[in-house]
Amino acid sequence: QRARLSAAVFLMGSATPALESYYRTETKETELLRLSQRTAGAVMPEVVIEDMRNSFKSGNRGLISDYLRNRLGHALIMGQQSILFINRRGHSPMTICKECGNIASCPNCSVGMTFHRDLEQNVCHYCNRHSPQLTVCQVCGSRHLQLAGVGTQKVEEEIRRLFPEARIDRLDLDSSRPKGAQKAILQAMKEGSIDILIGTQMVAKGLDFPMVSLVGVIDADSLLNLPDYRARERCFQLLVQVAGRAGRADIPGEVVIQTYNPQEPLFQKVVSHDYQSFYDDEIKIRRLLEYPPFTDILRIVISGEAEPACQEYSGELARFIEEMIDAKEDSIMILGPAPCPISKIKKRFRYQIMIKCFSSLLLRSIAAKINNRTHPVSIKLDLDLNPMATI
Repeated sequence: QRARLSAAVFLMGSATPALESYYRTETKETELLRLSQRTAGAVMPEVVIEDMRNSFKSGNRGLISDYLRNRLGHALIMGQQSILFINRRGHSPMTICKECGNIASCPNCSVGMTFHRDLEQNVCHYCNRHSPQLTVCQVCGSRHLQLAGVGTQKVEEEIRRLFPEARIDRLDLDSSRPKGAQKAILQAMKEGSIDILIGTQMVAKGLDFPMVSLVGVIDADSLLNLPDYRARERCFQLLVQVAGRAGRADIPGEVVIQTYNPQEPLFQKVVSHDYQSFYDDEIKIRRLLEYPPFTDILRIVISGEAEPACQEYSGELARFIEEMIDAKEDSIMILGPAPCPISKIKKRFRYQIMIKCFSSLLLRSIAAKINNRTHPVSIKLDLDLNPMATI
């Protein structure tokens, strides 16, 4: 808008544009300019898809495959740096009872508590509730509890065991929370005093370390299994962006993506760094399912501390919307009301209504009428047009 008011040129840059942005270049709303080479003439890194099923069959029960372990060792011998990416902080996302199957959950949110080894506590990543690590199951009283899943702390634990001589650090929300910590870690990486950096999305984007020759993605599958129509797009973007941290100067780069589903077409697109092919496939799905950019979506989240009231008002609001759009129902689709994928956050129950519409102006008009409508004081409404996430 600022560029429009000033009659200025507005330039967006990305190796992995949002589908909506790239679609606008196809419809000639915007112009596409291609950069066909990496900066300073660097070549694209080689991407290897590592089938973790083979690693399991060979008897390796660790988080790091034999191949990735060997490549990490080689980088250490050559005096080069490595980055390991895992998109979960903490040690283990779940504490599960092996007898009854109960998962230790946050009483304020409908999510499992994540165990943090440095705190020796379970932490909710939504409301920040801390509680001691359980020794007995709260449902059946069993002592057979198991930590399940992988976070950055667990990866760090294993890497320190495998490479005790290496200089290892971790970059995530927890390690970077103290003032100046993030800057110090990045400076140490730039100066070459870190051999292996383990991190979340914070290591995936915009970092330029010439001595990084190897990037490992520990659990690529977890990026895909999310109830969100943008999940595949975000997965592709993250993988391509983290892969771009390798081989940025004279040292050839290699990227190892660990997965239990090596046939996944998306991973093959990452191997060939083929955004165009990914876009062509994904835009067909968006067109078929009538998701943006072919429609606009209004997401309405209804939340409240009392679930019955929240559920009742969700139904009332859905009926109001149906009455309002009765004459135009061919161009509008209403999904819900239904509980959100995360049905409770910070003691508030959450329901959602999704409205898909081929007219952006009509959808904005509906949103305005919903905003102006009075609702119970105990209920909170959040309206989001074309939301970036739908959990």
